[in-house]
Amino acid sequence: MWTYGLQLWGNAKVTNVNKIQTVQNKILRLITKAPPYVSNYSLHTDLNIKTVHAEAITYYKRFHNRLPYHPNPLISNLASRTIPGKKENFKKMKLGTSGTRFETSEKVLHTSYEISLLIAKSKKPHTIGETLIKPCLLKATEEILGKEAAKKIQDIPLSNNTVKSRIANMSQDIEEQLICLIKKSPWFALQCDESTDVAQCCQLLIFVRFLSGDNTIKEEL
Repeated sequence: MWTYGLQLWGNAKVTNVNKIQTVQNKILRLITKAPPYVSNYSLHTDLNIKTVHAEAITYYKRFHNRLPYHPNPLISNLASRTIPGKKENFKKMKLGTSGTRFETSEKVLHTSYEISLLIAKSKKPHTIGETLIKPCLLKATEEILGKEAAKKIQDIPLSNNTVKSRIANMSQDIEEQLICLIKKSPWFALQCDESTDVAQCCQLLIFVRFLSGDNTIKEEL
């Protein structure tokens, strides 16, 4: 029932869609009685349930593919890629896996993650990517390699929300890899400690010691 009109409201602001995604996450945890250390990604993967965003992309593509065959000409014309009264065709839309207008190239995406990792390691504000790093890259590239090369740098996504999302994705991936290694270990030990960050907020530190695949003892924070 929640998917009714998903091809329309699925394109709402991310903050609004995330509210529904949060409800879905909570329901899945209640049904499966999953412990806190199991990530939402693992829940959706193990249960073979798509996220709200992924489901919206599926519904939109299905809806758009059915438009040309609708008996109502006003509706079928919505699938047209031409401007009424003109012969020029629009360039065919290339929807990426994320549902965006153009799919981000692999190198641009990789560069975005690398810069986001450097920002996280330097403990700088996420806004520095768009306010300082990207302008510096554009200026240096334009001066040395020319304007054409600078256009490629312009495609690197480094906004505040993008950097935050990249760091969150890398953090989740590291957490899942660590949990997977601990599950494979015949034994493990935990040690907890308390500390404060630069903002004087209390932080819980958990150290884990386990046996890796090559029979060596590893310690991770």
